[in-house]
Amino acid sequence: MKKLLLFILITATLYSNDGAYTLSGNQLVPINESNISVKKEILTITRLDKGILDVKVEYTFFNPNKEKTIVVGFEAAEPEGDAEREPVNGGHPYMKSFSVVMNGKKLDFKINDNIKKENIAYVYYFNAPFKRGVNKVIHHYTFEHSSGAGLAYEFDYVLSAASRWAGEVIEDFTLIIDNGDKSEFQIVKSFFKNANEWKVDGLMVDCFSNFYNKKPALQFYIRKSPIVFKKKNFKIEGELYLISELYSKKEFPSKMVLKILRNLPYAKRGYVFKSHELNSFFMAQPWYKNRPHYKAKYETLEKNEQEWLNKVKAMKTSTVIDFYALFDEYDMLVKSKNLK
Repeated sequence: MKKLLLFILITATLYSNDGAYTLSGNQLVPINESNISVKKEILTITRLDKGILDVKVEYTFFNPNKEKTIVVGFEAAEPEGDAEREPVNGGHPYMKSFSVVMNGKKLDFKINDNIKKENIAYVYYFNAPFKRGVNKVIHHYTFEHSSGAGLAYEFDYVLSAASRWAGEVIEDFTLIIDNGDKSEFQIVKSFFKNANEWKVDGLMVDCFSNFYNKKPALQFYIRKSPIVFKKKNFKIEGELYLISELYSKKEFPSKMVLKILRNLPYAKRGYVFKSHELNSFFMAQPWYKNRPHYKAKYETLEKNEQEWLNKVKAMKTSTVIDFYALFDEYDMLVKSKNLK
């Protein structure tokens, strides 16, 4: 029985981001860089087939002073639970195809697996020649994501290492998560507070994560990927904790779903909603463009839209609702039409 329990524990998690370091003998020591700041970061996480995540991190740094070279390290924590812990070719056993490009030039890197401070197990580090002004650094790698009892996957990403750069903020931060169309997952409310900070084609529902000690989280029901989080002058106060359940019942909150669907034809035309819930939901949709002067009137809808809306209005809150199917059905009705 004990062997079975170990088998279904989470296999591995990854903690990563760029930080500045100094070398003390063969030991890396994290430091704070007082001059070079992070102007922009774009973090793109794409779920591929066969348990693999593709991770791309694009930084724009700014060096206000003369050219200098510093040690930069990309951090990754030791695997936990029932996981392979032995290094592979000296590197993290679950990271593959790591590369770093700075200002268009591919850089050589080394791997230090003896970092004790801040509980970091692996650092992929390199000498970064920062010219004066704008500098761009791109990391790219694949990662064999975590899985376990009831989990499709889990992915943790440390954002806060960016606070070791000058100013302790990211001036322009973008997070893009592509988990695939019609997918479902949770993100803990750690580095963000409100649902309206996300651009999502689908539903977002407040919840408490069972996998992170009942911490407040958002449950995402994605109709079309990806989802996007953007923040200016991003002072990081938490990390990214993303988890996807293996067996989902698609239990949408029926009352809210019906409210959304019943107002979908008007939202597609840009109606500005007085309801905070509806306004927040539609404002998060990438296709929504508000038109303050548009008046929502049933009789102005196309006949096939009225028929679709009548069907939705006839549904009860106790009805099992396939949100995706109804949303797609409506989209097919109005495809390539200029709605008025």
